[in-house]
Amino acid sequence: MNVHHFKRGDDLLKAVKDVDIIVDVLSSNPSSKGLLDKSFFDSLRNGTIFISAVVARNIEDIEAMLTALDEGRLAYVAHDVADARPGDSDDQLYKKLRQHQNVFVTPHIAGFSDVTTQIGNDMMIANVEAWLKGKPINVFGK
Repeated sequence: MNVHHFKRGDDLLKAVKDVDIIVDVLSSNPSSKGLLDKSFFDSLRNGTIFISAVVARNIEDIEAMLTALDEGRLAYVAHDVADARPGDSDDQLYKKLRQHQNVFVTPHIAGFSDVTTQIGNDMMIANVEAWLKGKPINVFGK
């Protein structure tokens, strides 16, 4: 398996033209808004798998993604509807994606498991214990 990643300044359309699987983990910021647009999905070769673990909407063009799926450029999509309230199965985007036979969609629960909850709790306890000892860890903004 060959693994590639995209960095700011790279030619995104060139980077994805021959890939089999794309995993979208982009953060939401001004440079990522609308980045995965129609030209992005049009540049994919047939049969690509698209996995979206984005933390906000407006990074990918959902209509362009569904068109690419219907036209065969995408074979399959897995999507965690990140703007939905966790578990909100009435979210409109969740309901729309759920109707497509080649989309696996979760209503923003993909990151909520017993394991991730335990990891989060362990991190919180370690942070509090370190702070109480006068040696804070994971400090941001300094």
